[in-house]
Amino acid sequence: MLEVGKIVNVHGIMGEVKILPWTDFPEDFYELSSLFVKEKDGLKEYEIKSARVHKGCVLVKLSGVNDRNAAERMKDTTVLAKREEIPIDEGRFFIADLIGITVKTEEKVIGTLTDVFQTGANDVFSVRSEMGKMYYIPSIPTVVKEINPKEGYILITPMEGLLDE
Repeated sequence: MLEVGKIVNVHGIMGEVKILPWTDFPEDFYELSSLFVKEKDGLKEYEIKSARVHKGCVLVKLSGVNDRNAAERMKDTTVLAKREEIPIDEGRFFIADLIGITVKTEEKVIGTLTDVFQTGANDVFSVRSEMGKMYYIPSIPTVVKEINPKEGYILITPMEGLLDE
């Protein structure tokens, strides 16, 4: 399962929840049959009755959530989806699958990917060297040459100054 968003508010009086999506494509929610909500006593699965994108969020009607009060109790909870239900095109990757892989050049290993920052213009890879130094690598075509999670590496050609000590 993958975390796909957070319930940030309710919408209307019929129990719709407003989800801030943690995906580049909020429309992916249209493909999901259910969501899992992290509740106090664990994950609870809810069937998705409807979903629509609205002002950068996704408004979702969940089975069994029939009024505003029930929806309000879900505020500030994380939602997850079954990995196999999330559509993913060639060349797209789940960030969770990239964390922990090796970042290297043709000549040497730079370090391990620890995080991915989504800045809007492009993603930025946070890489920690074996010595603990942090590097911030822009995920742009002139720098990132290959992303290969199956083999466990990201190949880069750093621009001048990017890896200077």
